[in-house]
This record gives sequence, structure tokens and C-alpha cells, in this order.
Amino acid sequence: MDIKKQVHLFMIVLVCAASGCGPNSKKTEKKQQQDAETPAAETSVKTEQKTLSPARDWTLTDINDRSHSLSSYRGRVVMLNFFATWCPHCVTEIPELNKIHQSYGKDDFVLLAVNVQESRGKVSQFIDSKKIKYTVLLDSKSDVARAYGVRGIPTNALIDKKGALRFIDHMVPDSERIESLIAE
Repeated sequence: MDIKKQVHLFMIVLVCAASGCGPNSKKTEKKQQQDAETPAAETSVKTEQKTLSPARDWTLTDINDRSHSLSSYRGRVVMLNFFATWCPHCVTEIPELNKIHQSYGKDDFVLLAVNVQESRGKVSQFIDSKKIKYTVLLDSKSDVARAYGVRGIPTNALIDKKGALRFIDHMVPDSERIESLIAE
């Protein structure tokens, strides 16, 4: 591994340890609610007196080299789960994410995991060993993670049917939030 990749990987590990994948990653319920109600970025879509940012479009491949674009999911609620195989909190979320996928993963909802900067082979082995049931995409250069302002992992985002970013946090969104977006 060249020095540039090592430095970049070290920075990701450092950021993850400081935010999402560290012992202080749990937030109080009140703080989660405040964060969830705060728009993630500057805005152009208005909903219920809240201004929300449109989610950036992207195209990534899954482990079978099939392309997936956010725009192809327009009309469905999209949940993105940014993760890495070495992140213990990411591993802890998998059973809950499998349940979300099983409960809502139909016509109006899709759960897509986005692996940040790991090889196809490593991610494929991880999917098999952890029995992941949802689609996993590869963000090998962190382009999508950067576009969404991911500063630590795990990070979860919800995008509504119109393509507006409605939630981004280190915690998994609760079922009420998912169901309310599906119902819109």
C-alpha cells in the first residue's frame, strides 16, 4: 500500500474513532431527535416548514459489478448505511438493518449499504460471514461518503421519495421515521 493510501486510511480511522466508531458514539434520545430534525445541509426543497437539501445523485457498483444510481430509486424512500468491515458499531447494526430490509424492503423502500474504501473481495467475504440480506455498494474512493459529509461510520441517511435528504446520523433511524417517509 503506498504512503498516500496509508495516510488516507489512517485519517478515516482517526475520524471514525473520534465520532461514529468510538466508545462515546451513543447519543441521548433528546440529542438524536434534535440532530434528526436539523437539516443536513443548505437547502432547496421545503417540507412542513423545514428546508431540506436535495440528496446528491451518484452511481456505484455492487459486489457483482452491477451499477446502482440514486436517481434510479426516485419514488422510493432510500436508506443509505455507510460502513466498513473493521468497524464494531457497523457490525452491531447488521441484525437491525436486516430486519429493516425485511420489513420495509418492498416497492416503497430500499436499503443500500455503502462500503467505504475496501476491496470487493474483502466486502464480499464480510457479506457472506455476517449474512447481510440487503444490497451492498462499493465506494472505493469515498466520493459518495464525502458528498454526503460522512465524518464517521456508521452513518445512516434517509432520502425521501422526492430525493430530499431527510435524515443523517450515526444512529439507525427508528421505524416511525421510516414509516412516515414511506407514507408521504
